[in-house]
Amino acid sequence: MNPENEPPIVAISPLQQQRKPNMAPKNESPIVAFSPLQQHRDEEEYVPEQPTLFVAMGSPTLLIEQSEAHDFLREMGRRFHFPERRPECVVCVSARWVSDSDKVKVMSNPYPKTVHDFFGFAECLNEVEYAATCDSEMSAKVAEALENHDIPWEFDGQRGYDFGCWSPMALLFPSADIPVVQVSLHASLEPDIHFRIGEALGGLRESNFLVVCSGGLTHNLMDISFGEEAIPPSAITFEQWVQEVMRYEENRSELITPEEAWGARNRRLARWQEVAEGVVLAAKHCHPTPEYYLPLCVASASGGSSSVIHRSWSLGCLSMAAFMFGLLPPMRDRAPKDEQKPPVDTESPLLRKVRRSSVMLAKPLIAATDDAAAASATGESILGSEEDMEVAAARLQHAIVSHKHPMRAARSPSQDADDSARPAQAAEQESGDKSDSRSAMPDKIERPRTSGGSKSGSRPASRAMVRQAQESAAETDERKFVAMIELAEKGQFSHKARENDREQ
Repeated sequence: MNPENEPPIVAISPLQQQRKPNMAPKNESPIVAFSPLQQHRDEEEYVPEQPTLFVAMGSPTLLIEQSEAHDFLREMGRRFHFPERRPECVVCVSARWVSDSDKVKVMSNPYPKTVHDFFGFAECLNEVEYAATCDSEMSAKVAEALENHDIPWEFDGQRGYDFGCWSPMALLFPSADIPVVQVSLHASLEPDIHFRIGEALGGLRESNFLVVCSGGLTHNLMDISFGEEAIPPSAITFEQWVQEVMRYEENRSELITPEEAWGARNRRLARWQEVAEGVVLAAKHCHPTPEYYLPLCVASASGGSSSVIHRSWSLGCLSMAAFMFGLLPPMRDRAPKDEQKPPVDTESPLLRKVRRSSVMLAKPLIAATDDAAAASATGESILGSEEDMEVAAARLQHAIVSHKHPMRAARSPSQDADDSARPAQAAEQESGDKSDSRSAMPDKIERPRTSGGSKSGSRPASRAMVRQAQESAAETDERKFVAMIELAEKGQFSHKARENDREQ
C-alpha cells in the first residue's frame, strides 16, 4: 500500500517509470523519468551525465549540402550549447579508423590534423580544417577506461581526424572548442570486443564525456543512386530490424532490471548475421564489410535506453538514422528575460578576441590571458598596447587555421625572456625543467573551465598515463622531424612532398 498523499507508481517498462500526471500532490512537479545512470546530485557537486549518440556519416557532402540529416545534426548541436549540457570532452568512434594491430588505438596527438580520406568530391571539402585539440589528460582517461575493462590498447600520436569524425563534429560543435579524442575499431571487427569497448567508454559519461559513434545502418556503395529510384528493400528491412530489436528488448516484461534489458539488446545486435534473426541476407547486402555497423554495437553497449532521434535517406540507399542512448542532461530553470541581470563584463572586446583565438593553445598563453583578464579590471595591461594585441590576435588565428601551434616548435630565447616579465604567479606556473619539457609533469593539469558544471565529480587521470600520452605524441613529432631532415639533405623535400604527407 502506498502512503497517504503518495501517488501510485505505474511501471511502463524496465527502463522507465513515471507517475500519473494528474495524481501529483499539490505544489509538487511531476517526476521526470531519467535513465538509471542519470541521478541528480547536489547543485555544487553536479556534473552532467552525457548520452551516447550514434550518427550516420553518410557522404562527405553532408557538411556542405542541405539535407534533413544536415539540419538534424545542427539542431542537435544547439541542444548541447547550454552551459549545463556542455560536455567536457567528446570521445568519437569512427568507422573510418580500424586498428592495424591487435590493440585498440587511442589518439594522443595534441593537435590532430584534418584527414581528407576521400576523393572525387568538391574541392572545397579538401580545404576543411576542424581545429579541435586532443587533450593529453582526456586521452589518458580514455586509456584508463579501456585498461580497467582488460581491453588491449595503445596510444597513436600521429593519427588525425578522419571525415567520419570531423564531418558530423563540424555540424555538432562548429566552434571546435571542445577536446575530441578519437578511438579506433578493433582489427578483428568482431562484435564482442566492440561491446566491451562500449562498456568501457560508457563509464566516462558520468564524468561529462559525450560519446559519439559514427557509422551507418546501411553502407553498400553499389546501390547508390542520384535520381528518384526506390530505396532497396534490403536496406529498409535491415533498418526496421535494428529498430525492432531496440524497441522489443527494452520493453519485455520478464526483464526486471535495465541492465538485463540492455544486455538482451546487445545479444540480439551481436547476432545480426545469424540465420535465426531472419535478416542475414539483408545484413550481408547492406554491409559487405562490418566496420560501419560496429559503431552501433559500441553505442548500444555504453548503456541507456535507446530512442530514434532521426530518420532519413541519402543517395538512395544510405540510411541516415540516428539513435541516442540515455538522455540529455536536464535543463536548469531560467528566470524570465525581464528578471535576468546582464552579466558584468570586465574584458575589453579586443581582449575577448585574443582569448577566443587562443583557446586551443598551450598553458602559457592561457595563463597570460587569465592574468590579462584580471589586469583589465584595474585598468592595467600586461599584453602591451592595443596594436600589439591586434597583431597577437591575428597571429593566433593564423596559427589555429594552419595547425602550426607554438607548442610544436622549440621555445625561442625571446619567449623565455617574455616569461621573466610575467607576474610571479604565471612565472611559477611556467617554471620547470626547460631542458626536458617532454617528461616534466605538473601535479595537476589545469585547463580553462568549461560551462558544463563543476568538475568535482570528474576524477583526474593518473600522471603516468598522461605522461605516456604526451610522450607518444612527442616521439611522433621527433620521427617526422628526422624524416624531414633526411629528405632535405637528399634534396627531395618540397611543397609537393608536404602535400602528399598531408593526404596520407
